[in-house]
Amino acid sequence: MVRAIVLALSVAQFLAVAIQYAGNASSLLPERNASQGQCSLMKTLPNANQFHVGVSNFHWVNSSNCGRCVQVQCSNCSTSLKITAQVSDKCPHCQLHDLSMSQPMHSALFGTSLNGTMHWNFIDCPVDDAMSICMNHNFTKNSIVVQPVNTVNGVHNMSINNIPAILSTKKYFFKATLPKNTTTQLLTLSMSSIFGETITVNTQLFPGNCTPIHIQFHPQNNLFFQSYNTANTSTTIQPTIDPNTIVFP
Repeated sequence: MVRAIVLALSVAQFLAVAIQYAGNASSLLPERNASQGQCSLMKTLPNANQFHVGVSNFHWVNSSNCGRCVQVQCSNCSTSLKITAQVSDKCPHCQLHDLSMSQPMHSALFGTSLNGTMHWNFIDCPVDDAMSICMNHNFTKNSIVVQPVNTVNGVHNMSINNIPAILSTKKYFFKATLPKNTTTQLLTLSMSSIFGETITVNTQLFPGNCTPIHIQFHPQNNLFFQSYNTANTSTTIQPTIDPNTIVFP
Protein backbone atom coordinates (compact mmCIF):
# COMPACT_ATOMS: atom_id res chain seq x y z
CA MET A 1 0.00 0.00 0.00
CA VAL A 2 1.33 3.40 -0.93
CA ARG A 3 1.23 6.33 1.43
CA ALA A 4 2.34 9.83 0.57
CA ILE A 5 4.16 11.25 3.57
CA VAL A 6 5.69 14.46 2.26
CA LEU A 7 4.83 16.88 -0.51
CA ALA A 8 7.15 19.85 -0.62
CA LEU A 9 6.86 22.34 -3.46
CA SER A 10 9.91 24.59 -3.66
CA VAL A 11 10.24 27.71 -5.78
CA ALA A 12 11.26 26.71 -9.30
CA GLN A 13 14.64 27.99 -10.44
CA PHE A 14 13.70 27.67 -14.09
CA LEU A 15 12.17 30.12 -16.57
CA ALA A 16 8.38 30.03 -16.62
CA VAL A 17 8.33 30.10 -20.42
CA ALA A 18 9.65 26.96 -22.10
CA ILE A 19 12.77 27.43 -24.23
CA GLN A 20 12.12 26.78 -27.90
CA TYR A 21 14.74 24.99 -29.99
CA ALA A 22 15.26 24.87 -33.77
CA GLY A 23 16.80 21.92 -35.56
CA ASN A 24 16.49 19.22 -38.19
CA ALA A 25 14.36 16.07 -38.03
CA SER A 26 15.29 12.56 -39.11
CA SER A 27 13.30 9.34 -39.00
CA LEU A 28 13.88 6.36 -36.70
CA LEU A 29 13.82 2.77 -37.93
CA PRO A 30 10.21 1.62 -38.47
CA GLU A 31 10.47 -1.42 -36.19
CA ARG A 32 11.77 0.58 -33.22
CA ASN A 33 9.02 1.27 -30.68
CA ALA A 34 9.13 3.57 -27.67
CA SER A 35 10.18 0.87 -25.21
CA GLN A 36 13.09 -0.25 -27.41
CA GLY A 37 14.92 3.08 -27.33
CA GLN A 38 18.06 3.67 -25.31
CA CYS A 39 15.96 5.06 -22.44
CA SER A 40 14.61 1.50 -21.96
CA LEU A 41 11.27 2.82 -20.71
CA MET A 42 9.41 0.06 -18.85
CA LYS A 43 6.09 1.90 -19.28
CA THR A 44 5.28 4.50 -21.93
CA LEU A 45 2.48 7.02 -22.40
CA PRO A 46 -0.51 6.21 -24.64
CA ASN A 47 0.37 6.68 -28.33
CA ALA A 48 4.09 6.87 -27.51
CA ASN A 49 4.79 4.06 -29.96
CA GLN A 50 3.30 6.27 -32.65
CA PHE A 51 4.86 9.51 -31.44
CA HIS A 52 8.32 9.24 -29.84
CA VAL A 53 11.65 10.95 -30.36
CA GLY A 54 15.37 10.57 -29.78
CA VAL A 55 17.41 13.53 -28.53
CA SER A 56 20.98 14.61 -29.27
CA ASN A 57 23.92 14.12 -26.93
CA PHE A 58 23.39 17.72 -25.81
CA HIS A 59 19.84 17.01 -24.61
CA TRP A 60 20.54 13.48 -23.39
CA VAL A 61 21.98 14.89 -20.14
CA ASN A 62 22.86 11.52 -18.60
CA SER A 63 19.43 10.16 -19.66
CA SER A 64 17.61 12.66 -17.40
CA ASN A 65 15.30 13.81 -20.22
CA CYS A 66 14.01 10.28 -20.84
CA GLY A 67 10.25 9.97 -20.44
CA ARG A 68 9.69 13.72 -20.79
CA CYS A 69 7.45 15.15 -23.49
CA VAL A 70 8.17 17.52 -26.35
CA GLN A 71 5.94 19.47 -28.70
CA VAL A 72 7.20 19.63 -32.30
CA GLN A 73 6.12 21.74 -35.28
CA CYS A 74 7.45 21.99 -38.82
CA SER A 75 9.21 25.33 -39.38
CA ASN A 76 8.49 25.84 -43.08
CA CYS A 77 5.33 23.82 -43.77
CA SER A 78 1.98 25.20 -44.82
CA THR A 79 0.30 23.33 -41.96
CA SER A 80 0.46 24.54 -38.37
CA LEU A 81 0.22 21.01 -36.99
CA LYS A 82 1.91 20.42 -33.63
CA ILE A 83 2.61 16.93 -32.28
CA THR A 84 3.31 15.93 -28.69
CA ALA A 85 5.78 13.06 -28.34
CA GLN A 86 7.66 11.24 -25.58
CA VAL A 87 11.46 11.13 -25.35
CA SER A 88 12.43 7.47 -25.57
CA ASP A 89 15.81 7.37 -27.28
CA LYS A 90 19.21 8.92 -27.88
CA CYS A 91 20.21 10.12 -31.34
CA PRO A 92 24.04 9.89 -31.60
CA HIS A 93 24.18 11.45 -35.08
CA CYS A 94 21.91 14.38 -34.23
CA GLN A 95 23.40 17.84 -33.98
CA LEU A 96 22.71 20.21 -31.09
CA HIS A 97 18.90 20.61 -31.27
CA ASP A 98 18.06 17.95 -33.86
CA LEU A 99 15.57 15.17 -33.15
CA SER A 100 15.08 11.71 -34.56
CA MET A 101 11.43 10.68 -34.55
CA SER A 102 9.12 7.76 -35.18
CA GLN A 103 8.10 7.32 -38.81
CA PRO A 104 4.37 8.05 -38.23
CA MET A 105 5.32 11.30 -36.53
CA HIS A 106 7.83 12.23 -39.25
CA SER A 107 5.26 11.52 -41.98
CA ALA A 108 2.56 13.54 -40.21
CA LEU A 109 4.85 16.57 -39.94
CA PHE A 110 6.88 16.43 -43.15
CA GLY A 111 5.04 14.12 -45.53
CA THR A 112 7.35 12.18 -47.84
CA SER A 113 10.36 14.45 -47.28
CA LEU A 114 13.30 12.54 -45.82
CA ASN A 115 14.35 15.48 -43.66
CA GLY A 116 12.66 18.55 -42.31
CA THR A 117 13.32 21.65 -40.26
CA MET A 118 11.38 22.15 -37.06
CA HIS A 119 11.09 24.01 -33.81
CA TRP A 120 10.25 22.28 -30.56
CA ASN A 121 10.23 22.60 -26.78
CA PHE A 122 9.82 20.48 -23.66
CA ILE A 123 6.32 20.52 -22.19
CA ASP A 124 4.38 18.85 -19.39
CA CYS A 125 3.37 15.33 -20.34
CA PRO A 126 -0.43 15.03 -20.73
CA VAL A 127 -0.81 12.30 -18.12
CA ASP A 128 -4.20 11.64 -16.59
CA ASP A 129 -3.24 9.61 -13.54
CA ALA A 130 -0.51 9.13 -10.96
CA MET A 131 3.11 8.25 -11.62
CA SER A 132 4.49 4.74 -11.20
CA ILE A 133 7.82 3.34 -10.05
CA CYS A 134 9.16 0.43 -12.07
CA MET A 135 11.71 -1.94 -10.55
CA ASN A 136 14.30 -3.55 -12.79
CA HIS A 137 14.91 -7.30 -12.65
CA ASN A 138 18.51 -6.57 -11.61
CA PHE A 139 17.77 -6.52 -7.88
CA THR A 140 20.37 -7.91 -5.50
CA LYS A 141 20.66 -8.06 -1.73
CA ASN A 142 22.46 -4.74 -1.63
CA SER A 143 21.35 -2.78 -4.69
CA ILE A 144 18.09 -1.73 -6.33
CA VAL A 145 17.45 -0.28 -9.79
CA VAL A 146 14.23 1.71 -10.40
CA GLN A 147 12.62 3.93 -13.03
CA PRO A 148 9.93 6.59 -12.44
CA VAL A 149 7.37 6.63 -15.27
CA ASN A 150 4.16 8.44 -16.22
CA THR A 151 5.49 11.68 -14.75
CA VAL A 152 4.22 15.13 -15.67
CA ASN A 153 7.78 16.41 -15.89
CA GLY A 154 11.29 15.02 -15.48
CA VAL A 155 12.82 13.56 -12.32
CA HIS A 156 16.02 15.38 -11.37
CA ASN A 157 17.16 13.19 -8.49
CA MET A 158 16.02 10.38 -6.23
CA SER A 159 16.88 8.71 -2.95
CA ILE A 160 15.84 5.29 -1.67
CA ASN A 161 15.69 4.81 2.10
CA ASN A 162 17.56 8.13 2.40
CA ILE A 163 20.41 6.79 0.25
CA PRO A 164 21.13 8.78 -2.95
CA ALA A 165 20.26 6.89 -6.13
CA ILE A 166 22.61 7.44 -9.06
CA LEU A 167 21.13 8.06 -12.50
CA SER A 168 22.63 5.86 -15.19
CA THR A 169 24.29 7.66 -18.10
CA LYS A 170 23.34 4.91 -20.58
CA LYS A 171 19.74 4.01 -19.68
CA TYR A 172 17.05 5.74 -17.67
CA PHE A 173 17.42 3.99 -14.32
CA PHE A 174 18.25 5.14 -10.81
CA LYS A 175 20.45 2.76 -8.82
CA ALA A 176 21.05 2.79 -5.07
CA THR A 177 23.35 0.63 -3.00
CA LEU A 178 21.43 -0.42 0.10
CA PRO A 179 22.39 -2.29 3.28
CA LYS A 180 22.48 -6.07 2.89
CA ASN A 181 19.17 -7.93 3.10
CA THR A 182 17.12 -4.78 2.51
CA THR A 183 13.55 -5.80 1.75
CA THR A 184 11.48 -4.26 -1.04
CA GLN A 185 8.29 -4.76 0.96
CA LEU A 186 8.54 -1.21 2.30
CA LEU A 187 10.82 1.37 0.72
CA THR A 188 10.94 5.12 1.21
CA LEU A 189 11.40 6.91 -2.10
CA SER A 190 12.07 10.62 -2.38
CA MET A 191 12.06 12.31 -5.80
CA SER A 192 12.65 15.86 -6.97
CA SER A 193 11.38 17.13 -10.31
CA ILE A 194 13.42 19.31 -12.64
CA PHE A 195 11.38 22.24 -11.34
CA GLY A 196 12.31 21.66 -7.70
CA GLU A 197 9.17 19.93 -6.43
CA THR A 198 9.87 17.06 -4.01
CA ILE A 199 7.60 14.16 -3.16
CA THR A 200 8.28 11.29 -0.74
CA VAL A 201 6.33 8.05 -0.54
CA ASN A 202 6.42 4.70 1.23
CA THR A 203 5.78 1.86 -1.19
CA GLN A 204 6.39 -1.79 -1.99
CA LEU A 205 8.14 -2.67 -5.25
CA PHE A 206 8.34 -5.89 -7.24
CA PRO A 207 11.11 -6.88 -9.69
CA GLY A 208 10.02 -6.45 -13.30
CA ASN A 209 6.82 -4.58 -12.37
CA CYS A 210 5.60 -0.99 -12.24
CA THR A 211 3.83 0.12 -9.06
CA PRO A 212 1.46 3.16 -9.07
CA ILE A 213 2.29 5.47 -6.16
CA HIS A 214 -0.92 7.55 -6.33
CA ILE A 215 0.86 10.88 -6.38
CA GLN A 216 2.02 13.19 -9.16
CA PHE A 217 4.15 16.28 -9.75
CA HIS A 218 2.26 19.50 -10.37
CA PRO A 219 2.15 20.66 -14.01
CA GLN A 220 4.30 23.66 -14.88
CA ASN A 221 2.39 24.97 -17.90
CA ASN A 222 -1.22 25.22 -19.02
CA LEU A 223 -1.09 23.45 -22.39
CA PHE A 224 -3.31 20.63 -21.17
CA PHE A 225 -6.25 20.02 -18.93
CA GLN A 226 -5.04 17.93 -15.99
CA SER A 227 -6.81 17.06 -12.78
CA TYR A 228 -5.65 14.51 -10.25
CA ASN A 229 -5.31 14.07 -6.52
CA THR A 230 -1.92 14.65 -4.94
CA ALA A 231 -1.91 13.51 -1.31
CA ASN A 232 -4.89 15.44 0.07
CA THR A 233 -4.80 18.22 -2.50
CA SER A 234 -6.18 18.53 -6.02
CA THR A 235 -4.61 20.37 -8.92
CA THR A 236 -6.59 21.45 -11.98
CA ILE A 237 -5.28 23.31 -15.01
CA GLN A 238 -7.88 24.69 -17.41
CA PRO A 239 -7.57 23.66 -21.07
CA THR A 240 -6.03 25.91 -23.72
CA ILE A 241 -5.47 23.27 -26.40
CA ASP A 242 -4.61 24.41 -29.91
CA PRO A 243 -6.99 22.70 -32.40
CA ASN A 244 -3.95 21.94 -34.58
CA THR A 245 -2.21 20.01 -31.82
CA ILE A 246 -2.03 16.21 -31.67
CA VAL A 247 -1.76 14.92 -28.11
CA PHE A 248 -2.04 11.55 -26.46
CA PRO A 249 -5.67 10.43 -26.11
